[in-house]
Amino acid sequence: MCNDGESSQRTKPGSRRSFVALCATQDKEKRAQLMRPWLRAGVAAAVLLAACGERAERPVEVAQQPAKAETWIVPEEAKRRANPVAATLESVKTGKGLYAGYCLLCHGEAGRGDGPWVEKLPTPPADLTQPDLLNRQTDGEIFWKITEGWNEMPRFEHQLSEEQRWHLVNYLRALARERR
Repeated sequence: MCNDGESSQRTKPGSRRSFVALCATQDKEKRAQLMRPWLRAGVAAAVLLAACGERAERPVEVAQQPAKAETWIVPEEAKRRANPVAATLESVKTGKGLYAGYCLLCHGEAGRGDGPWVEKLPTPPADLTQPDLLNRQTDGEIFWKITEGWNEMPRFEHQLSEEQRWHLVNYLRALARERR
């Protein structure tokens, strides 16, 4: 049994109440414990939970790119957007924490696209450690992709602040450098 944060009530794993508790909790260990039963619920639950950030009242938005698109279509203006957050050690640490909470289930701990939900997804997540994947993209492109999502990857525009998304860009750059 998982405790949903109220000491007098217990929450059955996999129940609607545990899902609400999952969305509302800020405790990462409790979130992981509450997530286990939902792993078996399929792609719809996977996308919903991955996008479920800190607040349950925010809707999950799945990207509205054309179905079965082969590549991301990033606007030129987004490609030219500069990262306003310096890639400091603190920024990278912040990004790493955000990655663990929002990206790890699909992209995997090391960013190789081998997260625990990968088998449930019709489109495999990107291997963020590929040498040229991030090198050929601007920070603005990566930021836009995190913001807008694509296919099964949810939009994070409403789950993460703009600053948090830039921290995530800085972490992804550091992750790619680390894997070379």
